[in-house]
Parts: sequence; C-alpha cells; structure tokens
Amino acid sequence: MDFLPKLNNLGKEIGHTNPTYRGEVYTMRGGLGGIFSTGMSDLQRTLQTQYHIQSASTIWFKEDTLSAYIIKHYRAHEIQQPIVLIGHSLGANEQLKVARDLDRANIPVALLITVDAVSPITVSANVKHVINLYKPGYVPMFSGMTLAAVDPARTRIDNINVDTLKGTSVNHFTIDKNPVVQDLMLKNVLAVLKKPGKHP
Repeated sequence: MDFLPKLNNLGKEIGHTNPTYRGEVYTMRGGLGGIFSTGMSDLQRTLQTQYHIQSASTIWFKEDTLSAYIIKHYRAHEIQQPIVLIGHSLGANEQLKVARDLDRANIPVALLITVDAVSPITVSANVKHVINLYKPGYVPMFSGMTLAAVDPARTRIDNINVDTLKGTSVNHFTIDKNPVVQDLMLKNVLAVLKKPGKHP
C-alpha cells in the first residue's frame, strides 16, 4: 500500500505532540511493485502506531513525488526535523536520489538507512549519518554493496555486512523483514528522533 496520499493528513491523524520523539520518517519499497519490500511498510507502521512518529511509506518509482512533497512542506515550515529516509533495494537507490534532491534544496537529512542498495551511488553531503545494510552476492541486481560519501567530513557512513550479524541468514528478498535488521533500523531511528532529555 502506498501511504503517500495520506501525508497531508498525517499531522491531523497522529499529531505533533509526542513528548519523546520529533521528526519525520519516509520509507521506500523496491522493485516488482514493492512486493518483496514489505519490511519497509512494517517499519513505517511500527513507528506510526507504536511510537506516534509521523511517517509514510511509498515505492521506488515515486522518488520525484516524495522529493517534491518534502521540499514543498519544508519550505512552508510544515516538516518536523530531523528527517529520516529509509529504503530497500531499488527503494534504497531512490532514497539516495531523494537525498540529493533535498541537498539541492538545502534540506538536511539526519539519517539515511539503505538496505541492499543495488548500484554504487555516493551519498550527498547533506546527509549526516548513513547506515548501509547489505548482503554481498554475485548477482548485481540482487546484491547489496558498500556506499561512499561525497564529503566524508560531513557524512558518516556505517557499511554493515549483515553476514556479520547474528540471526541474519537472509537474501536480497528477505533482508528488510529480518527481525534483527528491523530492530537495528528501529533503534537507530528512535535514537535520532528522541528529544534531548527524554527517555522512551
């Protein structure tokens, strides 16, 4: 399901009154209609329903729509910072493009999580922190890879080979749904969005 049509109503639906967290999260599913990227929608729902964090999910070919939405509402002071972008497979690649679009609009991205990005793309300098989760392989379109920063002085990149994590016997189509990966993503998002002095 594509949650982008609901974006304009999210503020009314869940409000901006969470005492512990602030910010917005946008997840993006990958190819084949996103049918293998359900972990992105699962994470989005967890953030919204359990933590009342403004979030939305979309699919890779709506990169332009997502970029335009964020830019428009950021300029209208209707976007809560920090901004978090997350994507799987082609969705990871397109979130890298969203970050570049936001860079051209001088909009910072606090955290970008890429899960098995499938082509070597550098990360724009407006992104503060990248967590790149990848599963090495021999088939280019179904194998993750490491990422590099345009400006390493401004962007921290953690390239994490999931084979080094316990409990992650995964492939390109299951990596985003793995409980260990889901937990890692959730904890890092919450850490970025937690208000100073607040405890979950």
